[in-house]
Amino acid sequence: MNCKSCIYCRELKKDFIQGKGFTITNCCIALANEKDGFVLEVTAREFCEMYREKDI
Repeated sequence: MNCKSCIYCRELKKDFIQGKGFTITNCCIALANEKDGFVLEVTAREFCEMYREKDI
């Protein structure tokens, strides 16, 4: 069990530098649809109480 196998884990492209590209990490979208929602940067090894395993 870890974030990488969770249904809420998505790829996050950040730190864009023109002409060089961006850094790719992971983020959690579990709270993105709430009224004051947000996404949270996570590492692939973390997991939380909202963890839901992907159907593979």
